[in-house]
Amino acid sequence: MAWLARILENEVRDLAAYHGRQRRDAARQVALADCAEAEQLAGRVRSQTSLIAFGERLSALERALESLSAEHREVIVLRALEERGFPEIAGRMERSPDACRMLFARAMAALTMAMGGRP
Repeated sequence: MAWLARILENEVRDLAAYHGRQRRDAARQVALADCAEAEQLAGRVRSQTSLIAFGERLSALERALESLSAEHREVIVLRALEERGFPEIAGRMERSPDACRMLFARAMAALTMAMGGRP
């Protein structure tokens, strides 16, 4: 009986908390497009420091890609950047899809090494 009383007590407490909580007032909500700060928000999304860091990483990636063989560069561009499937890559590179998968794995390993071990 004590066990059932405890279950009932917990259910009543949960229902009281549910009905007593504060909810959002729909009348107070403002669309983001109507908000004057929305335009400023876009400018603050990326700080100047993060833009510089992004530019440096992009430059490092370009240098690393240039250091790879033409086959490795091509398979990375086709798979990672153009998001093509291995059957399509195989047709373009005149290899089997399995050979393209292995080439892509080797190319990504070489790219990682060229980037200094950083992904």
